[in-house]
Amino acid sequence: MKPGQCGWVAVALSIATCTFAAPVRAGSPDIWDIAVAPRLARDMAAFRDAQRALIDAHRGGPDYGSRRRLLLNAMHLLERADAVHSPDPRPRFLYGRVLARLAHEERPEQQRVYLEHAVQVLEEAIAVTPEHPDAIDARFALAVAYAKLGQPRKEIEVYNAILPLETSRTERALIVMNQAEAHMVLGDLDRAVQGYRASLAITPDHALAHWGLAVALDRSGDPNGAVAQAWSALQYDPNAETLHDDNVFFVPEYDRFWYDALGTMARASHDPEPALASLWWRDAAGYWKRYIEAASAEDRWVAAARSRLKLCERKQRDSDARALKRPLRSASKP
Repeated sequence: MKPGQCGWVAVALSIATCTFAAPVRAGSPDIWDIAVAPRLARDMAAFRDAQRALIDAHRGGPDYGSRRRLLLNAMHLLERADAVHSPDPRPRFLYGRVLARLAHEERPEQQRVYLEHAVQVLEEAIAVTPEHPDAIDARFALAVAYAKLGQPRKEIEVYNAILPLETSRTERALIVMNQAEAHMVLGDLDRAVQGYRASLAITPDHALAHWGLAVALDRSGDPNGAVAQAWSALQYDPNAETLHDDNVFFVPEYDRFWYDALGTMARASHDPEPALASLWWRDAAGYWKRYIEAASAEDRWVAAARSRLKLCERKQRDSDARALKRPLRSASKP
């Protein structure tokens, strides 16, 4: 879990190390910069237009088609300007970020192509100008791309490079949380639990970190602690909306059912009405079934999911039995 029409447009840009004719300042190029590197005026015009399109895409809400069109427009603007060879690193950083964000809007078969190209562009740009202010955002996009490509070790390395540079508490908490998620993907549950707790120590109200900690506790053999933590998550996220936010993704995608199952189990455990609790246990069992059905042959957690499924089915039967024994309440007269 991480905080992601026209057909596929083939990208055929070579990625090569650029030699800079002169150092480029953080602000807009002046006449002297342009005199040394005449293409800078074109590059920065494309950069500004693509940046506006990216910002508009982030503001676009749930309109998938509109977001995708804006991101494709940003990509085309930067490709026409040959952004990967710009003497200014900003168009190259932005191009990599746009590719990574566009992958989030694509179908799985096309997503990987965008992600692999984004990694290539971002790795090259960061290697050339690692100290540039925009390199932090570029590294974050690179880490997310690694996560989606199933390369958690590289993802962790990139976050390790960002942490000494990031001063925002909110951003640091997000990075630590994402690292914890990468450790969980690797099966290192001790580090995952430590990471989620460290993230919550920075921002205690971060619902996603509460959800992640619940899953990590469950997989580490503490189902009671997991359900209690899922209940804590629901205090910050009553409808579990963060789990279904468009910018949140899961690796693998079916992992989302584990989170939903724990949240539903927490609701069932706290519902005083046996009949309603039975419905919650039934729904939780449904999520476990979906996880088990979708799980790959290599899934290390599927045995635990089967155990949770049996637990929910037993809890549902117990709730049904209590509901039958409970006397019916007579309606009061007006």
